[in-house]
Amino acid sequence: MLPVSFLLGQGSPYGESICVYETDRWKLINVFDWTAMKTLRMDLILDHFSSETNTYGSLTCIEKKTGVAKFVIPSGPFTDLWISPDSKYIVALSDEAYINPVQILIIDNDDGKRLYKKTFANAYIKLSSTLYYEFIQRFQDLKIPAMYISRQDNYIVPR
Repeated sequence: MLPVSFLLGQGSPYGESICVYETDRWKLINVFDWTAMKTLRMDLILDHFSSETNTYGSLTCIEKKTGVAKFVIPSGPFTDLWISPDSKYIVALSDEAYINPVQILIIDNDDGKRLYKKTFANAYIKLSSTLYYEFIQRFQDLKIPAMYISRQDNYIVPR
């Protein structure tokens, strides 16, 4: 099951954060250097996924059998990574809200292309019924536990 509910962070982190996820076939490594990001002018950081401005964060997908990186893409800080059982999708979740525009990201495992992203701010995350149905229509192989789905038609449940 894919954990979707988490509390977004409030503070300003420092140093390097690393998140690793492995299956029998794949290894995902997300490295994000908060110190390097903070040395840049904050107004230049519009998108952690831009290779032009992001020299501080990356997501690497490695095929374990060969040890070769399938792709390396610029990224924000992730706290949870997951690969769908059919290896078609990578799901990246972040509980960090400080200068982080994306908390849920789905990536195509073939080429690292971003397929879906969602931003939530300062709240517990639950998907609205509308967003949930949109999500399962696009990504039928990914399952979200019912406890993370709101019966109300709003994306964010206040604290």
